[in-house]
Amino acid sequence: MAPLSDDDANDIMSDIKGKKILDAFRGKPAVDRGILADILKAVGRIGLENEQIKEIDINPLKLVDGKPVAVDALVVLE
Repeated sequence: MAPLSDDDANDIMSDIKGKKILDAFRGKPAVDRGILADILKAVGRIGLENEQIKEIDINPLKLVDGKPVAVDALVVLE
């Protein structure tokens, strides 16, 4: 899918099953979709720029004051 455009990143956010939690939810602010889009695009770029990367898994990606923060990540190399 990479490289992603802003539209691609927004489409991905719209297609996820739990997309409701990206909006204001249970007293928490809405996620900053611009920052999340930047993360999605950056992960795609990392994969494109490093051919030895087979897979990138970020889990969990938590929201802190409406901003996404990668807590843990796994990068699988070929």
